[in-house]
Amino acid sequence: MQEQALTDAIVAKSAELTKCRRRFLSHILMLFLSINHRISINHRINFTQLARHSGRYCARWMRLNFEKFTDLAWINLPLIQQHGSGHFILALDPTYLPKSGKKTPGLGRYWSGTAQKALWGVEATLLSVLDVDKHTAWHLDAVQTPGPTEREERVSA
Repeated sequence: MQEQALTDAIVAKSAELTKCRRRFLSHILMLFLSINHRISINHRINFTQLARHSGRYCARWMRLNFEKFTDLAWINLPLIQQHGSGHFILALDPTYLPKSGKKTPGLGRYWSGTAQKALWGVEATLLSVLDVDKHTAWHLDAVQTPGPTEREERVSA
């Protein structure tokens, strides 16, 4: 229960969140910490799996809560200030994610560094703070790259 107290303390620092939202985020953080140890690294965590392990929230409730925007950088900023060495570098990392289907937002052809060619899927750009002295990375933000149709709409507008 020490981990639950830690996640509660981290989430409680955000004054702009409602009590219900704080409880949900604390619960989700705890699930992410515990589920990673129970399932294989090759499986992705989805809402159905989160609900199965949750015992408190159903998959629909989780989907609805994940649709609401929350600036999660505030979770790592105090940790970076408290535990970081002070010698930091900002890093941007565009990441390709394979995805099939036709209705996924942002779907298109993106460069995969592993395959060394453009592949069908989605792309996200991650912003991280790298601690040079401690050889660690702290995640700050992730933004999905707009798909080809979204880019065309922005150019024509």
